[in-house]
Amino acid sequence: MRALTHRLLGIGALTGAAFTGYALRRLASPPAKAPPTVNFHAVVKKTPLGPEGGAALTPVFLGTEATVNVWQLTGKLPAHYHRKREEYVLVLEGEGQVRLGKETRRLRPGDLVRVPKGMIHAVQARGGRPFRGVSFFAPAFQGRDRIFLKDR
Repeated sequence: MRALTHRLLGIGALTGAAFTGYALRRLASPPAKAPPTVNFHAVVKKTPLGPEGGAALTPVFLGTEATVNVWQLTGKLPAHYHRKREEYVLVLEGEGQVRLGKETRRLRPGDLVRVPKGMIHAVQARGGRPFRGVSFFAPAFQGRDRIFLKDR
């Protein structure tokens, strides 16, 4: 997977991240004070996917107990798991599918997915449009907690 560039948002300095192969690379430090509200569409507009597509993860709230991200995907996020964090994913735009363990489900706007810590999961966009939404991690997300599995 190609490295994606990430621009920090004008709605508050945020921790930026980009996928490089199977690793999450940190691009900035978390803000001293985050804004109390963030608009999903404004985040998407300020962090568009490039013409090559791929994936983008934009943290919008970083707390000590939880993290909230806006995610965008036009391809596939390979199989991985989180050692110490639960993940909740709310689909807001586009269509895709998620593999949770051995089960695969189609996802559409309005679907909410719970991924328990340690569960292997993978996501793929479908339908030719960007697949977008919001993810919530508890406790707070750290890139080194995401463990990618090869050849899955």
